[in-house]
Amino acid sequence: DSPPLQNPWWEKLQTQSPELEIRPLSRLDNFRGYPIHHVQYEADIHRMNILYENGGIYMDTDMYLLKPFDSLLDEPYQFMISKERPGENGLINSILISSAQNGFLKLWQDYFDYGLRKNIWAYHIRETNRLLLEQRPYLMQKFGIKILEPKHFFPYTWEEHDKIMALSETTFQEHSDHFGIHLFETIKNDCLQRHPFLCPSSVNALED
Repeated sequence: DSPPLQNPWWEKLQTQSPELEIRPLSRLDNFRGYPIHHVQYEADIHRMNILYENGGIYMDTDMYLLKPFDSLLDEPYQFMISKERPGENGLINSILISSAQNGFLKLWQDYFDYGLRKNIWAYHIRETNRLLLEQRPYLMQKFGIKILEPKHFFPYTWEEHDKIMALSETTFQEHSDHFGIHLFETIKNDCLQRHPFLCPSSVNALED
């Protein structure tokens, strides 16, 4: 809702990406009368509204990309969402790929207030979509949905601290099915700021 002034990365983004358009958004304090207590939940609502209106790709800012994923975009689907963990069916909205006006976004959002009232972290975006697709499997074909396996963007869980801290420029070079790594910045912020590969300037400043 306000630009991060005197932030060198923000300034670099604007100066090196002149084609980037920045649109301020108004803060939300409720969703259909239910109070919103976390800024992350506001972002959930905004990203789905923007995707529905425009189509495109949404990624969390803590998604570290390893390579282009044109091969995914070439597939004949109108909506893509990823599992977060192997062996589980929970779906996560840290990466969403959608055509404009895809009806699944609106249908999923209709379940949001039910999920918010459960008062379980991220239930409205991790479980309500799963339940919706399990109860109405025909939606997969109707809205052209593809569910991505965790290996593509979630090769590690947030508990795998040692693996995340061992990331380097050679990680996954030989694995063609890994497109990116979600870094779980909300949980692991302190660790990531000390990461020798992801934040070398921060580490050097600490050493100096």
